[in-house]
Amino acid sequence: MEAKGWKYWPRPPVTLPASAASSDGDLTHDEGYVRQHGYGITLSPAPAGEDLPDPNASYLDTLTEQERRQYGRDWLGTTEDFETGSPSGCANEARQEVFGSLSETEVTGGQELVNELDDRVRADPRIVEATQEWSRCMTGHGYDLSTPQQARAHVQERAEQQAISPDEERQIALADLDCYDRELRDVTEAVRREHEERILQENPQIAAVLAEVARELEDLQNDHDR
Repeated sequence: MEAKGWKYWPRPPVTLPASAASSDGDLTHDEGYVRQHGYGITLSPAPAGEDLPDPNASYLDTLTEQERRQYGRDWLGTTEDFETGSPSGCANEARQEVFGSLSETEVTGGQELVNELDDRVRADPRIVEATQEWSRCMTGHGYDLSTPQQARAHVQERAEQQAISPDEERQIALADLDCYDRELRDVTEAVRREHEERILQENPQIAAVLAEVARELEDLQNDHDR
């Protein structure tokens, strides 16, 4: 944007509070989050970053209406660009700088590997056994549920029917978390790491692309911090 004659301040990265720093990235595996939001179904939190101020707002207020329109075109591109499937603008250039090396095949292949990883983890005999223990633990809490996925689906279905209160969702989610901590957390983390390593060894080309994207993101973060 500076090359086009504008001032621009990047939005600060969205960071989760320390209480939400679940090791596997699933917020419903964090006690602080669950006590406040349950599964986030009837107690849905605001989207991440929704309340962050735009650091460019005061600058935009100094521009004329015509200048703001040109600023928007330079940032996002034009309608014609999107209609032809070739969006321009600085936002797209930034995306290309980070992810431009990813072909459609690599993106699709990467998602397929993520799905395969999930399938392998769920089918692993250690996870199957631990999930049975999770179910017995949930029975002790008064819930007849077979898997964590079924627990969430149960709450979702009842929420759609407006047949569950926020407090009840929270109680089910807390019971789920207690049983997850007792029976599933450690074994899931170990099994997932094992299958991740195996899949990356079987697909070195995807591993190389992921490593490159990680480096690009780290460079951008370092530039932002400076």
